[in-house]
Amino acid sequence: SRIVDGFRQDLVGVDHGFIYLACSAFHGNSVLYPVVDCLEREHGIGQDDDAATRAAKLDDFVGGIDLDAAGITPYIGPLLFEPIDDRHAASDASPEERKRHLFEALLTILAVQTGKRPLLMIAEDIHWIDRSTEEFLGALIDRTRDFKLFLLMANRPEYAVPWSGQPHLTTLALNRLGRSGSADMINRVTGGRALPAEVMEQIVLKTDGMPWVAAVCSSFALLRSVPTIAARVTPGICRAWGRNSATILPAPTTASLERQSDREQDDTEQRRRQLNHRGARLGAIRQQQHEAGSHHRPGADEDEGRA
Repeated sequence: SRIVDGFRQDLVGVDHGFIYLACSAFHGNSVLYPVVDCLEREHGIGQDDDAATRAAKLDDFVGGIDLDAAGITPYIGPLLFEPIDDRHAASDASPEERKRHLFEALLTILAVQTGKRPLLMIAEDIHWIDRSTEEFLGALIDRTRDFKLFLLMANRPEYAVPWSGQPHLTTLALNRLGRSGSADMINRVTGGRALPAEVMEQIVLKTDGMPWVAAVCSSFALLRSVPTIAARVTPGICRAWGRNSATILPAPTTASLERQSDREQDDTEQRRRQLNHRGARLGAIRQQQHEAGSHHRPGADEDEGRA
């Protein structure tokens, strides 16, 4: 993530568009989750928007880039809202046909956007990618030679990249940092503030060349070694370790730090999706009660919400 962010910073001042796809550990089985999330952001769709509002925003977006809505909205619409009206309903009989037309609609939008200016697309954490998004990225990679598009995908080593071997695709494996690289990372994190030699040695040895882990441990060591900062930012650390005690680092494990990062990244998104799902369930219950002409039982919705 630091390298990706640094790459983006190098493009500041360069005219280009930007699209961001973020895969999630909680949505590996959610069809096109990163694409849907991106479309909602790009179209200004809020979580409280109803189907009619979402449809109108999609129509405005497609109309704004001068595309034929008949070939776009019937395939993208079902991703963004329910129920689907006749104007946004795809007529294809088979799911495979609908998926093919959906991918073509998304690629058509990208073709128009890259025709106006170069586009940077970043797809992060694709080791959590769902199958449909993986298929879409494969279709996009096949077409990137026709677009003014730079696609940057980031993943952990355990992910087997299915698109390797194509002449216009470069795979860059990042090795772990050596001693000098780890020392440079520590100095960057601490802003050049000197840490005790024994602390530097512990960070280099215990982080095993993992850049993100080295950054976390360096920040922790800096807080502990500078009492004024520790007292202001994390007073609990000062009390626990003592203001003048030797700075001894805990032995971090890569797995535990990765799990912590994953939880922080996805907790907010998971809560948002759960609330949306709960609201949809309550709305469906009210609709069923209305259609059946049943009387509202006090507390029914609240009971369902708690369930």
